[in-house]
Amino acid sequence: MESCQLASQVLGPNGGGPMAGNLKGCVPAGAVHPTVPPTPRQRQGRWAEQRALRLLQGQGWQLVTRNWRCRWGELDLVCEKPGRLLLVEVKGRRPGHRDGAGSVSLRGRQRRRLGRAWACWLVDHPERATWPVEFVAALVPLPPAVGGVRWLRMEG
Repeated sequence: MESCQLASQVLGPNGGGPMAGNLKGCVPAGAVHPTVPPTPRQRQGRWAEQRALRLLQGQGWQLVTRNWRCRWGELDLVCEKPGRLLLVEVKGRRPGHRDGAGSVSLRGRQRRRLGRAWACWLVDHPERATWPVEFVAALVPLPPAVGGVRWLRMEG
């Protein structure tokens, strides 16, 4: 896959920093994924993503892509304002979940997966490769919980 080879060239032989590793297996632009009925968990995730997206759109962000996938992971939401990008990892959680609001699941391995997926996305979207990007996590309480979305800035 051409885009994956380019990603390796852009990131260097070791991928550099949090994106270390071979990027082989990126999904080429326009790849089709089979449709499978969503599980209850996927429906909850979709609901949480929609809630976060509505809030972002209220702040002037435009959706670029949603649930973009490659073998390294998935990018929940990629949004833009003129000349800047926002990568949003959405975590929907019920009260009393073992990792609280979802912040525990945003460590080490998950961040590396996001970094690799992000590198593949940038290769497929070279026109945005030089734009500044901010990585955030949206911690969304799932019904019947009440409360606002918590936003955590993640270091890239």
